[in-house]
Formats: sequence, structure tokens, C-alpha cells
Amino acid sequence: MMCKVVTLTIAVLVLTTAYAVAQDVVVPKGQLPLRQAPPGTFFQGKGDQIGTVSAKERYRVLERKAVPTIAGTEQWLKVQSVEDPTKRGWIYAGNDDRQTVSPR
Repeated sequence: MMCKVVTLTIAVLVLTTAYAVAQDVVVPKGQLPLRQAPPGTFFQGKGDQIGTVSAKERYRVLERKAVPTIAGTEQWLKVQSVEDPTKRGWIYAGNDDRQTVSPR
């Protein structure tokens, strides 16, 4: 029984560490609006603007979302500031996921 608990604990720690390491860090190419939510469908508007992101900060990518539009697919990133973890929201990353941000 104890062996199962230890094995499960190790598995959880490895998976948690792997997830944390796998997160991308990006830097915006300019000032961008930070939104509460990305658009959901063709006709749904963007979420409320809750702040801005700047090229002076690095942001951890928490989630990616492809949003279909009439003009093609938009890539949106849910980000969190590396310097200020309370600063988080969605930014438009462009049509190719790197139009408005650079990887770091």
C-alpha cells in the first residue's frame, strides 16, 4: 500500500513539473489590450479590456485558443505576467500565433 502511495506521489510531481516547464514565455511586439476573454464565435465580441500588456514584460502562456472568423482563424493566448502573476488575461496573437508576440 505504501509503495502505491509513493509511486502516485512521484507521478503527480513529475506531471506537475513537466507542465510547468512546458509553458511558453512570450514578449509582445508592442502594447496590446489584455482582455477578459477571447471571442467565442463569428458573432461574439471580444471580452472586456482589463488592462494592457507591453513589450517591457515577459508573459507565460497558460492556454491557446484558435477562433474561426470570416477572414480566417485568429490565435488567442491566455497569458500571465512573469513579473506580476496577478496580471493575466487574453491577448490576440495574430493569424499565425507569432504575429504580435515573440517567443523568449
